[in-house]
Amino acid sequence: MRKLRTQHDPPLTLDDVAKHMEWSQSKVSRIERGLIGVHPRDVRALATFYGTDDQDVVDTMVRLATAGRRRNDWHQYTDVLPRQFATYLGLEPEAQSLHSWEPNFVPGLLQTEAYARALVVVYRKGQNEGEVERRVEARMERQALLRGPDAPLLHAIIGESVLHQIVGDRQVTRDQLAHLVDVANRPNVDVQVVPWAAGAFMPTEGGFQLLRFADDAAGEVVCVDLRTQVQYVDKPAEVGAYRDAWEDVLAKALPPQDSVTLIRAAAEELGS
Repeated sequence: MRKLRTQHDPPLTLDDVAKHMEWSQSKVSRIERGLIGVHPRDVRALATFYGTDDQDVVDTMVRLATAGRRRNDWHQYTDVLPRQFATYLGLEPEAQSLHSWEPNFVPGLLQTEAYARALVVVYRKGQNEGEVERRVEARMERQALLRGPDAPLLHAIIGESVLHQIVGDRQVTRDQLAHLVDVANRPNVDVQVVPWAAGAFMPTEGGFQLLRFADDAAGEVVCVDLRTQVQYVDKPAEVGAYRDAWEDVLAKALPPQDSVTLIRAAAEELGS
């Protein structure tokens, strides 16, 4: 796709393509670098925009796009995960760092299986047992991202209320807090807590995840989990608003070691 774009006369820029397709420049860059899939319909639209008249080339690109979408392991969970979230999960392995703000519960990448199951049951009422288990399975598989030599940095910030909210039961919550203490010792994981005493901070719709990539051209991506949908944000101006919100909660969070001390104390209280 990049070759066709740059061989156009005159050469087309990422901005040209982004405006034509009503995408962000970063999305065009990620498609060209193979970081995310592209719908076969969009491949044909791009080929037309690039003035490609070689039908064999177009058909080959469409076949590759179709195969790429099939290879996305997260699409096996499209019956229980929103499409936008599956797209986001396909990007996570390519990120250099993940920045997660969760004011109400432990981030999915750091949840124990029991804690995750208790949350899914509460937040996704009406699902049968099989759907609940598939959601939990997807969440546990997602955590493999943090293991291995090329694991990205995860910087997670949570609100202090998370430490005192009983999810499942006292034992499930205590085990979850103990797990947070353990994972905070990993070299690629930082966990911080915004204490109640920090006061108000920049409001958002709730928690969100901000992905940053080693290549500046790939831009940044934000995922916001709303009550009825997952919002996938990659337009620079919109991402900037979430970046500002992240910096605000970061400024109010306790240092990592003090945060771990607070988490450990909350876990001990639950065990008493």
